[in-house]
Amino acid sequence: MKRLFIYILPLMLCVACNELEKYPQDAVSAKYYFQNEEQLQQYTNQFYTIMPGASSCYQETSDFLALTALADEATGNRTIPANASSSSWTWGTLRHINYFLEHVNQCTDKAARDKYTGLALFFRAYFYFDKVRRFGDVPWLDKPLGSSDSALYKPRDNRDTVIQYVIKDLDSAIALMPAEKPTAYQVNRYTAMALKSRVCLFEGTFCKYHNVKGVDWRDYLQQAAAISQRLIDEGGYSLYDAGTQPYLDMFRMNDLRACPEMIMARGYDGSMGLKHNASSYTTSLSTGRPGFTKRLVNQYLCTDGSRYTDREGYDTIAMGEEMTGRDPRMEQTMFRPGHYIRLGKTEQEFYNPTISITGYQLIKYVTEEIHDNYNNSENDMPIFRLAEIYLNYAEAKAELGESGKDIENAINVLRNRVGMPVLLDAAAANANPCPYMESLYPNVDQGGNKGLILEIRRERAIELVLEGHRYWDLIRWKEGKAFENPYYGFSVPAVTKNEDDESGYMDMDGDGENDMCIWINDYPFDFGITFYEANVDLQLNKVVDNKFKSGFILADGTPDNITAGRKWREDRDYLYPLPTQEIVLSKGALTQNPGWGVKQ
Repeated sequence: MKRLFIYILPLMLCVACNELEKYPQDAVSAKYYFQNEEQLQQYTNQFYTIMPGASSCYQETSDFLALTALADEATGNRTIPANASSSSWTWGTLRHINYFLEHVNQCTDKAARDKYTGLALFFRAYFYFDKVRRFGDVPWLDKPLGSSDSALYKPRDNRDTVIQYVIKDLDSAIALMPAEKPTAYQVNRYTAMALKSRVCLFEGTFCKYHNVKGVDWRDYLQQAAAISQRLIDEGGYSLYDAGTQPYLDMFRMNDLRACPEMIMARGYDGSMGLKHNASSYTTSLSTGRPGFTKRLVNQYLCTDGSRYTDREGYDTIAMGEEMTGRDPRMEQTMFRPGHYIRLGKTEQEFYNPTISITGYQLIKYVTEEIHDNYNNSENDMPIFRLAEIYLNYAEAKAELGESGKDIENAINVLRNRVGMPVLLDAAAANANPCPYMESLYPNVDQGGNKGLILEIRRERAIELVLEGHRYWDLIRWKEGKAFENPYYGFSVPAVTKNEDDESGYMDMDGDGENDMCIWINDYPFDFGITFYEANVDLQLNKVVDNKFKSGFILADGTPDNITAGRKWREDRDYLYPLPTQEIVLSKGALTQNPGWGVKQ
C-alpha cells in the first residue's frame, strides 16, 4: 500500500493578514510552533498542493491533443478575469511559504532546519516560475505581508530580476537539502536541480526566441546544461528499461517510487480516496474522447531511422501501414489496431475509432478495466523524470550552437531504451534538416544547428507527450501559431457510397485484410467488417459527395471551417492577462499585459 503525503495543515496557525497579533485560544501561536522537525514537516506538507494534478497530463493544452472542448488558450478565447479568484493571480501560497521561512529558525535542530528551509525555497521558486511563465513581470515578495504593508502596492519586477531570485532560491535549496535521496513523493536536493534545469531552459529559450532585450539568454542555457549534467552525474537516477515495453509500463505503474527514473511524482492511492480520471477519460465514449493529432503522429521516425514524412504521399497512408515500422514509443503511447493488449488482458483490444475524436486513441495512462469508471484511476503521475533532464541538456547545448557527441548521447539513451536501432547523428541532421519539422517550427534558429535543434524538438515531443510540457514549449519557442492549424486525425482514402463500392474499405491493423469501412448514403454489409458513417460517427474534413477522394478525420472544426476560427495573437497571447480588480486595487502600481483589453 502506498503511503502518501496528506496535503493538509494539521494545526491552525495564526497567519491571517488582518489578525497578526491576535492568538485565538484554540490555535497554536507561531511563538510556540516550528520547534522541531515534525512541526516543520507538518507545516510544509501544504506546499505540495501547488504541484500539478493528473488532468494537466492527460488533458494538456497542446497542438498534439484534440479534445471535445479545447482550452481557451488553444482557441484564442481567453478573456480578462475580473478578480484574482477567477485567475492564477493569487498569492496565498507564497504568504505561507514566506511565513514559514520567517519562523523556521525557531527550530534548534540544524539538520531539520536546513532541510525544510531548502524545501520551502524550492516551493517559492516553483511558485514564482509558474507566475513568470504566465504573467511575465511579477512583484517579488520574500516576506509575509500585513494588511497595511506598503509592499501590497508594489509594482511588478522585471522577469529577469525575478528569475534570478528563483535561481538563487534553488541554488540555496540544493546546498541546504541533504544528499540522500528520499522517495519520489518528496522534494529533495535533486528535485531542486530538476526544477533549475527546467527554469533555465525555459527562460533561456524564451529570451532568445522572443528577443528579450538586456538579458543574457546564453547564460541561462549554460546554467541549464550545467545543472542537468550535474543531476545526471550525481542523482543516481536511471532510465526505466524493464520488460518489453518499458516506456508504456512506466506510466501504468501504481507506485512510481519503484521507478528509478522518477525524480518527482504525484502520488495517488484509491484506499485513501486519492484518484484521477485518466482511464475513464480516454476510453469512454461519454467523457473526453481525446485524440492525438496528425501533427504528432507524423513526427515518429521509422525504425530504420528514416523520416516518415519523407515518404511520398505520407499524409494519405492508411493507419495500418502508417503505424507499421515506427518508433516503438508510437504504439506505447497510442492505440495500434490489432496490436494493443490492455494491461490485465492477454487478447488484443477491439479498436473503435469513435472513442477518440481523431481516431488516434491515448493509451499512455490507461490501466486495467477496473479503473474505467469515472475518476477511478490511481496510477501515479510524473512531475520530473530523468528523461526530461537528458532532453533539457541536449536542447540547451544545441541552442548554444554546440553539436558534440554528448548531445547525441543524451538523445540516444532515450532511443536505446525503446530499442530504436538508428541513433541521432548531429552532423547528418544539420546537413539535411527535416522539411516537415521546419514547417512546424518556422521561428526555429536558422543557423547551422537548425537540423539538430529540430531533431531534439522531435524527440521532446515524442518522449514527453501528455506530461504537461507542450503548451509551455510552444510559448518559449514563440510558436503559438501552432494552435491555428487544423486538428486532423487519421487519413481516410475514400468513402463507400453503396453496397457495391469498396473504396472506403480500410486495413486498420496492417495485416493485409480490410477490417473497417467508412460509408455514406447506403449502409453496406460485409462479414468481418465494422462500419462507420461519415460525418455522423466520424467527422471528415472534406464535404463527402461523389467528388470525395481523400481526407482526414477532423476534430474541432467543420469542412467549411477546418480551424473552427481559432486565433492566436502574437502581440498578446504569450502572456496571460492580469485581473481587472487587482489593477484597480493596486492604485496604479500594476499595469495590464500588452494587447489585453485592445480589440482586434
